[in-house]
Amino acid sequence: AQAQVTGLSDDHAVDVWLQMILSYGDVVDVAEVMPPNLPVPTGLLQVANEFLICAAVRSPLGELIGVVLVMIPLPHKRLSAAQVYGLQTHAAGLHTIIQPGPDTASGGLAAIERLRLLESVVVHAKDAILITEAEPIDLPGPRIVYCNPAFLATTGFALDEVMGQTPRILQCEETSRETLRQLKEALQQWKPVEVELINARRDGT
Repeated sequence: AQAQVTGLSDDHAVDVWLQMILSYGDVVDVAEVMPPNLPVPTGLLQVANEFLICAAVRSPLGELIGVVLVMIPLPHKRLSAAQVYGLQTHAAGLHTIIQPGPDTASGGLAAIERLRLLESVVVHAKDAILITEAEPIDLPGPRIVYCNPAFLATTGFALDEVMGQTPRILQCEETSRETLRQLKEALQQWKPVEVELINARRDGT
């Protein structure tokens, strides 16, 4: 895949088209959402034909100020939750480059490097790391959006067996319901929490 970053143009038609595409979400597969009869602005004909994924770059106030365009060779599979999360993470750090403020102009590249360093640390960590959505807390529960290689090695799950599922796939008869209740209460109140749980690997051990 190849990626390109662009700010919104001075072409009103292009702006409207991009905003329409991104009204479906902050990471969008253009081929999935674009109506077949929707005209593509002249300035975006090449982009529309080559770049299939759009990721919004927003200011701290939520204003759309740029777009990350990702080209994926056809045919391509639907983006996984981990890929969507990765695009959102990288796009989140780009606003300081596209629309720098007085205190961020010199720090934009450094911020992106810190994000890349953090990502590298997580990927190569020996401890199992799992990241989920914040909500919903009630059933079916927050979906898993990322797990590092150490998590897969520890649990025996394959990546496609984990992504989009909830951490409940790890629970077993020995998982404490009382501890789960404490965890749920803390999450509902958006409070930090540290608990210990007995979970099971994919093979039940």
